[in-house]
Amino acid sequence: MSEAPRRPGHRAAGMDGPGRETDPAGGRSKPKGPVAGGNQRSTDTARRRAGKQAGGGVMDQAEVDRYRRRARILKALAHPTRLFIVEQLARGERCVCELTSMIGADVSTVSRHLSLLREAGILADRKEGREVFYRLQAPCVTRFFSCVEQVIRDRARLQAEGVGRS
Repeated sequence: MSEAPRRPGHRAAGMDGPGRETDPAGGRSKPKGPVAGGNQRSTDTARRRAGKQAGGGVMDQAEVDRYRRRARILKALAHPTRLFIVEQLARGERCVCELTSMIGADVSTVSRHLSLLREAGILADRKEGREVFYRLQAPCVTRFFSCVEQVIRDRARLQAEGVGRS
């Protein structure tokens, strides 16, 4: 029986090099056998202590959760169409049919964008008969847009001056 073709750079499970094994579910490779220096919990504890002693911080689970929640909101915004929707709704409530004609996409596509933004807590909706209206639930997001625009301007200025390259 022939082997299925693999993507370039993709390794099959268990084939991650000598002394390493790959999680069959596609996770990261890990050393075979016991981890040097003890189990994973004691290693994490040692890293956390070392980070705090060095004056640095090691994220605890509460911080990781907070950053994940932030990332979920940023991911919801990370599409040009969704940015357009948020800017339009910052000017006032609109029905899905209006947004669809402004965007020039299928109703199903626009509805998917709207539901992602609603699930992230950025938009709120209400039904009126057969129409669904959306409004900006978190207007503070537009302040973030101002920050993004400032970064764009600063970067353009630095590039024009030939500065900022590493």
